[in-house]
Amino acid sequence: MRTVLTVVVFLILGCTSDNKIVGIWSGSVNTAEGSTEVIISVEKGWFNSVSCKISFPEQYVVDYPATSVSLDGSTISFGFSNLFTADFRGEISGDSMTGTWTQNKIKTPLSLAKSPGQNFNRFVKTALLFCKDNSVNSGNIDWTAESNKLLNEARAYPSMDDIESPLKYLLEILKDRHGGIFKDGEWIGYHSNKNEQISKEFIKSSYGHREEIFSTLLSDNTGYIRIPTSPANEKELPAYAGKIHGEVERYSESGCKNLILDFRLNEGGNMFSMIAGLRNLPGAGQVARFYKPLSKDAEIISLQNDGVYTDQKNVFPFGNDSSLHKTDFNVAILISPATASAAEGAIISLKSVRNVKIFGEPSKGLTTTLQGLVLQDIKFFISTSYLCDVNDIIYTDRLNPDVLITGGDDFNNLQNDAKVAAAMTWLNGNFANIVSGWTGKSPVKSRSSPYN
Repeated sequence: MRTVLTVVVFLILGCTSDNKIVGIWSGSVNTAEGSTEVIISVEKGWFNSVSCKISFPEQYVVDYPATSVSLDGSTISFGFSNLFTADFRGEISGDSMTGTWTQNKIKTPLSLAKSPGQNFNRFVKTALLFCKDNSVNSGNIDWTAESNKLLNEARAYPSMDDIESPLKYLLEILKDRHGGIFKDGEWIGYHSNKNEQISKEFIKSSYGHREEIFSTLLSDNTGYIRIPTSPANEKELPAYAGKIHGEVERYSESGCKNLILDFRLNEGGNMFSMIAGLRNLPGAGQVARFYKPLSKDAEIISLQNDGVYTDQKNVFPFGNDSSLHKTDFNVAILISPATASAAEGAIISLKSVRNVKIFGEPSKGLTTTLQGLVLQDIKFFISTSYLCDVNDIIYTDRLNPDVLITGGDDFNNLQNDAKVAAAMTWLNGNFANIVSGWTGKSPVKSRSSPYN
């Protein structure tokens, strides 16, 4: 994800400039990769000053601020030294700015023309290119028609607040239920009601059970771990993963052969922390992949001795507790329409476990990974890859359970929970007794002394 730095450089305009430099200037510059569009934004500031920022829509760089600016008569120069090192020096003549762009000691002619009525086009154009180049559903869109439509509309935008409208529209035409806009602490997304049939009974039963990892023995050889949404604070993720890992180890050391992992209340968060916590179930090796439909590329997710890896990068180190060894459990996974995003990804990674089965109702269906673009104070996220399991199954929608159990959720009393009961029946070797919608008597023993 690219970020926009907050450096602002001010240029004090003299009376002779007549503020003619203020506005949007656009052109193109030749690089080693070919010609790329350049947009310079010069805005008024306090005390007759201006700020200068540069955008490269094709590279998803928007409003990168200059670190040096100077104006001497009709001669202007500005430089950049953080994200990249480059400078421009040229002459202003009416609505033209002509000069030399220097980057990596290579000098290239650059001519810019003033572009009235395009104060916000650079944001829309960058978002369009970002979606076209990266979205999992990009191939289904007439990008020429959509670009013309959105860029024409953007000419009339009076303020940056209007940028939310085309971003929402892009999510809608891409049918991106996972993507969204994050602004002022609020998440705004394109939503359909598909797969979101969460009952009032489910919501009522879940009160007081969503936040903490909960663990208890259900029988002499069966452990139960409820895995909630991961913490939003990244600093808390190692402890979250460590607690899950510790519970799996505790059941392994006590001789349990069966394990129920309850993801019904897990709405996502950080997938890698969940995979790290459950690492001893699949053991070392590949557990899943990110698959990009546009490029057909696949990024391997694997478990190694010191962390969770994507290709060669350690994205979630195990830290002080770096143990990794395979434990042999029969694993029952519980899911619901609330199970989403990172939780779905963690479950997909457990498809590599030898004896695993999923019980419950279809998940929410956010089985994509997100990539973000920063547009001033707006963060725009779209789905850029699908999750793929070790059996080369690509998940483009919800996870369907192996055994459909509708309703019957009881987080207050697991003995009365239909999905736990079905899982226990299978774990006890009585799979023939389980049918769709089964709500038989739970074989859970009355021995609840929750371990937190």
